Amino acid sequence: MLSAQAGTEELRDFAEMVGTELVVIDEATTIPALRDHLRWSAAHHRLAAGL
Repeated sequence: MLSAQAGTEELRDFAEMVGTELVVIDEATTIPALRDHLRWSAAHHRLAAGL
């Protein structure tokens, strides 16, 4: 399992290197906050593609 071999910071660095988004779900994550984050992220990507 990849997540058992690498920590959050390593995964964050990898996501940045390959140009993808990383969503971290941990004990501090709430469903409403995650939902909002994903909606804002999707809106950002749609707007960026249109510019």
